[in-house]
Amino acid sequence: MRFHTFYSSEPTSKKQQLKDFERYYQHHIIQNWKDSYVDFESLIQSISNTLNRGNINDKTPLVHNSSNDSFITTLDRELHKVDERFNFVLSVLEEDLTTASHEAEQCHYEDSGVPQERLSTRLCDIHRMAEKLGEFATSNRGACIQLIKIHHEADHDAPVDPNWPEVIDLEKTSFCSQMPRCEEIKQESQRLYSLAFNTDDKGTETVFKRYGHSHKHSVSTLLWLFSLNLLLFIPLVVAVAWRSVEFDEEDFLKWFPAYRLTAFILLQILCWGMVVYTANRYNINYVYILRLDVTTALSHWYPLLKVASILMSIWLFSLTLFLLDAKFHTRLDSKWAPISLLIFVVVAFVNPLPFFYHSTRWFLWKVLLRVFGSPFTQCYLVHSFMADLLSSLPKMFSEIEFILCHFITGDWREKGEGQCKEWVRFLGPYTVMVPIWFRFWQCIRLLYLTRDLNNLANAGKYVFNMLVQMALAVTYFMVDGSPGWTALRVVWLVSIGISTAYVLWWDIVKDWGLSINPFGKKFLKRDNMLFKPEVYYFVFFLELVGRFTWTWSLAQLPVQHLHPTYLPLLYGSIEIVRRSVWAIIRLEHVHSNNIMKFRDIKRP
Repeated sequence: MRFHTFYSSEPTSKKQQLKDFERYYQHHIIQNWKDSYVDFESLIQSISNTLNRGNINDKTPLVHNSSNDSFITTLDRELHKVDERFNFVLSVLEEDLTTASHEAEQCHYEDSGVPQERLSTRLCDIHRMAEKLGEFATSNRGACIQLIKIHHEADHDAPVDPNWPEVIDLEKTSFCSQMPRCEEIKQESQRLYSLAFNTDDKGTETVFKRYGHSHKHSVSTLLWLFSLNLLLFIPLVVAVAWRSVEFDEEDFLKWFPAYRLTAFILLQILCWGMVVYTANRYNINYVYILRLDVTTALSHWYPLLKVASILMSIWLFSLTLFLLDAKFHTRLDSKWAPISLLIFVVVAFVNPLPFFYHSTRWFLWKVLLRVFGSPFTQCYLVHSFMADLLSSLPKMFSEIEFILCHFITGDWREKGEGQCKEWVRFLGPYTVMVPIWFRFWQCIRLLYLTRDLNNLANAGKYVFNMLVQMALAVTYFMVDGSPGWTALRVVWLVSIGISTAYVLWWDIVKDWGLSINPFGKKFLKRDNMLFKPEVYYFVFFLELVGRFTWTWSLAQLPVQHLHPTYLPLLYGSIEIVRRSVWAIIRLEHVHSNNIMKFRDIKRP
């Protein structure tokens, strides 16, 4: 990749060269290499600092923050980060290539079947990733060379001096010295494919090239799935609107919690897919920030949206069958529609077998185990993120509790409500407190490790949340008009108000870093914003609506013209959407702070 073509052929000053590179950096490096975790901004800033001081002496003492680091120091730090990334991906490629080589020797490819498709996909992935890794190394090496030239005030068309210490350090890095290995891996993957499938070199190149453009077909697949969901939604609307005097409302309401639970799961997957898509769209390094495994589906928006679309299709089909049976009493037993849906979801997400995104599910289970092990396990941002997401899903935990009770007690075989509704009403507040409890202990662990009082204040937020749930649990043993009922009700409502105001302030000021001074010029703003100001106003409005809905649900106030059975689905859906919007702005704030501090995040 030739970087000098982006510069004018006329002699330019060092400031102009730096400005040209910065423009190129914004339009090419960020757009094409947003997942490379290379912070060229710090290198540009270090050169700008020397220009503003009027000298180019790297030994000049600098003050204030890491943005004033010398160019050599900053370059060394960034090269180390690039090397870490390159070595990690290269090691994964080497392991995959070894596995593919064994599969090519052991499988009999004259018979069509899964081994053929699996090996073909693996070899195509290896070839594509090796090509991307080579481009990654070439791009970063060329950009570093260009900045070194600017730093030494050399002409951008002049050859680089191999005796410059920065160049010597650059050539010693793995991503420069082992760059030819990427081409060797590409050639080896082509050789294995030709050997396994009896194709010539031209045919193999055609297959790999077609696989590289498969993302276009992926978008078409998503559009097809959403169109299918739209078609399935039409008979569902007809089934709901169709009046039937034989409608078994009691049986429908008894099994509707199964559909609420699965709706929460697919909505959470869909919303996380939108979070990942937004982070990709605006170049937010969410993978680096959350320490996600790049080999899992959690790091990519397409598989998340595809899984959500498939689940939505199955959910709509099952609910339509259930409604039709409840209204017209077909020969099918109505309860088998929700039971089959639950079995499918459990098998898809809980089974230990290596299919249906096994690595993603395994990564999620490891994160959940660390969350449930608080405060005795390490707590990174991904674990606090997961605990926050779980604390926003109280309705889902209530549905799990109800369904487990439903099957354990045998209520699912009987008509009527059974005893589970009262059990859930009694145990519900304690179930909701479980993720809040673990999130509280995460804050205590961080307080012990960092001595940062912000963690203590954050822990206080979850204490108020647990007090609200404890007050709600006490009301189960009291009836309206009994001694102490009025006082308890007042304490409960006051706790809800304080807790809501506390978490609202924390979300906006601490998690998002926005100012809430209505009389200042920076209302709902900060110095480093990635989105337009209108976005933050809109997000603030959604936060208010979401918190108001959460308060309304805690107060257990009725909603006119809406059956109480549907309220948990409404409240839970609003909270999932609110938490997803919160996640986007939270990641954006951490990403912006990392740029300002030049990614000063401790590595494990």
